[in-house]
Amino acid sequence: MNERDISYALSKQVPDMSGRGFIIGTAYGELNIAPGPMATSISKHVGKLLERELRKLEKRAHAAGQLTQRDVKAVFSTLFG
Repeated sequence: MNERDISYALSKQVPDMSGRGFIIGTAYGELNIAPGPMATSISKHVGKLLERELRKLEKRAHAAGQLTQRDVKAVFSTLFG
């Protein structure tokens, strides 16, 4: 996943996992996770893993002298409120 995909997942998909439940697809079939405590717990773990991956991507981008999506958002926020 790239930075944009992870940011979208963190802002839209992961929060939705708790509220609506979700399906995990494997080569052996699907696991249906209903809304509730299990969905909430799994979504929290997924969120933590994605945040960790996003930080890694941002560190690599900064090391390469590139702007990240967060950098761009901060610049726009500063310039345009």
